[in-house]
Amino acid sequence: MIKNNLGETVTIDNIAVGNEAVGNSVYCSAATPVLTGSKLTISNIRSGEAKDIIFSTCGMAAAGVLQGGKAKINVTIDYYPIASGSNYMKQTKGDLYIGVV
Repeated sequence: MIKNNLGETVTIDNIAVGNEAVGNSVYCSAATPVLTGSKLTISNIRSGEAKDIIFSTCGMAAAGVLQGGKAKINVTIDYYPIASGSNYMKQTKGDLYIGVV
């Protein structure tokens, strides 16, 4: 789940996932909301609004994480405020701790 705590409506232009060993190169071929090409875009997320994001069919083995394993995954989110437009792209980073099923 991702929540907009920025105080303004934003669009997420992309979410990249990876780990320290391979950088942001873990590719997920399916996601909810639906991927556009290789990008996960979520438009018009209002301030305070939360969205569920479900990744599936991810290439975790390429990142050295096998089924049943656990890992710290780096997440990079590219976004921009709707009022400013995509010329004012910003980026934030964080970590997820996951178990691969």
